[in-house]
Amino acid sequence: MIQQKEFYNKYWINRNNETNQPDIGWIYEKQRIDSYLLKIVMASINNSFNLLEIGLGKGDLAFKICQQTSQYSDMKYFGIDLSEDGVRIAQERVDQRFSFSVGDATHLNFESKRFDMVICSEVIEHIVDKSKIISEIKRVLKTDGTLLLTTPNPQALTYALPKFLNLFHKYCFLQVEFPTFAKYFPRRRWGKLS
Repeated sequence: MIQQKEFYNKYWINRNNETNQPDIGWIYEKQRIDSYLLKIVMASINNSFNLLEIGLGKGDLAFKICQQTSQYSDMKYFGIDLSEDGVRIAQERVDQRFSFSVGDATHLNFESKRFDMVICSEVIEHIVDKSKIISEIKRVLKTDGTLLLTTPNPQALTYALPKFLNLFHKYCFLQVEFPTFAKYFPRRRWGKLS
């Protein structure tokens, strides 16, 4: 875990430097995913909304949500990431409704049934014991809450190219595996990015 934490501290510092953008393909893909997630969040949000983002990075999605939700003064947005530098950069980009901290996705430091929505985008593949992160998400998510979970598609051409591989990906999910999550969450609506 220390090696992974050090990697992401360096990664977010480098990614914050506009002149150092080493992976244009990933940047495009992450923007596409964030655009999709933003639409879902904006369709769901209200003034008493509590949202948790796991794997916050430098807060790109949070920043976009902050820009579009100023009318929701009581909304609360929490985020965690392994990287202290990512958390610091993210916190500088948003207002007081947003609170970020360094944290472990398999041990969430929040009370049970707190969040209306949990976003876990491009994170679960980095976790060795995926049942721990899923159990923690289920614990902190309200009974009628929404989980937005994305993970790379190993069958996609972009993922097959070596520059898209990540040393810290512990597992790649195939689409046929997603129904196994039904034991944790009611299957109200499953979808995929196209």
